[in-house]
Amino acid sequence: MKNRDQAWTRWMKAGKHGLTTVQMEVLELLRKIAHSPATESEFHVHVQNLKASTHWKESTLLQKWFDWKWLKNAKFENHISRQSVQRLLD
Repeated sequence: MKNRDQAWTRWMKAGKHGLTTVQMEVLELLRKIAHSPATESEFHVHVQNLKASTHWKESTLLQKWFDWKWLKNAKFENHISRQSVQRLLD
């Protein structure tokens, strides 16, 4: 978990991504996804909360990064177990 948070923080701190001023808010949304219960529906609720956020709507870089780097793998494994998703996100 620590490695995942560090990777997320480093990515957001890079000025070219435009998220330095909202990094804590975005991190909280990402952590809720990573800590979602094993049920697919609750996982999707947290993903939808991120996608409904202003930060998401204003940052195509965040959208591309999250969808291709994290969500793609998490969606594939979510039906197996929470631990599988966690391993993919760490």
